Amino acid sequence: MATLLARGRDGERPRLRWLWRRGAVWHLAWRVPLGVTVTSLLRQREAIEQALDVSIELWYNRRLVHMRAGTARLPKHVDFRDFYRRPATVGELTFGVGRGREGPLWVDLVQVPHLLIGGATGEGKTAFLRQLITGLVLNQPIEQLRLALVDLKGMEFGLFEQLPHMWGPVARELNSALALLQELGGELDRRQAAFAEAGVQTLARWNEVRPAEALAYVLVVVDECAELSAAEVSDREERVRKQAVLAQISRFCRLGRASGIHVILCTQRPDMDAVPGQLKANIPATVAFRVRGETNSRILLGEGNEAAAVLPPWPGRGIWQWDTQTHFQAPWLSPEQADLLLNGVRQPACPFR
Repeated sequence: MATLLARGRDGERPRLRWLWRRGAVWHLAWRVPLGVTVTSLLRQREAIEQALDVSIELWYNRRLVHMRAGTARLPKHVDFRDFYRRPATVGELTFGVGRGREGPLWVDLVQVPHLLIGGATGEGKTAFLRQLITGLVLNQPIEQLRLALVDLKGMEFGLFEQLPHMWGPVARELNSALALLQELGGELDRRQAAFAEAGVQTLARWNEVRPAEALAYVLVVVDECAELSAAEVSDREERVRKQAVLAQISRFCRLGRASGIHVILCTQRPDMDAVPGQLKANIPATVAFRVRGETNSRILLGEGNEAAAVLPPWPGRGIWQWDTQTHFQAPWLSPEQADLLLNGVRQPACPFR
């Protein structure tokens, strides 16, 4: 450990002050020698994790460097039903990311509040999105959650067509996507005006003080946002429509959190055209599956971060990045299993709105 964490300028070794263990999680704290900083340790993070076969978090507090290390081994398969059978953490819109080194990883989308999912074809992006939406729908009533789904490839989301949670039909072409998002833009305006008049700042607070007028969270999911890129579009009208759709999405990412409108963007082509920098800047959380190259990884995870390009070739193995970064194995839910689970929720004639 001392060799891994480096010696100070005078050759002094780190001095361990205390340590405890809870399950698969170890917490260590030590006084580091002069010249060793948390920043310098973070530069060696990947080497430390590989050498110790753990995931780590590092921070500085009260003159000590703290390290939390997850030592559990990542499985190659996580069953959806087994994973969701275990209690989730408390939250408004909690979904399972997967099993990490420290155990099950649960996230409250209300706290995140927007998410980017990226990965090459066949690496787990679509399956992850399927289990995420299914998990939310099975655990959230229509009074708590509404779905607005955009799929310009027209290949996904058929499973969710008849759910009562749907805000409207799945938008499968540009005009319907723009109409759906503009309608939600009007809903955002109405909520902001109502919250201001009531003197509340968040949807949770509104529902607390106005239970008779409670509002649902709205989840906007866009599958394959690369289809919205206007970079190579020669038709002016189509380019204007795509730019208008991106502008609406960007507005939700900037202003939607307080009003309960959350965004999930997905792409199998994480490049600058598919994920514009201005949009990425307003999406604080990322799920990255294996990508083709280092550039794609840096776009998803940040400058200098090539971790998504060197993930093992196992579908569902990904990286969760928010306040920290951790590897995980996502719950697996087949389309057939999802169909059976959702049968108990669907309505034969789904009344939108």
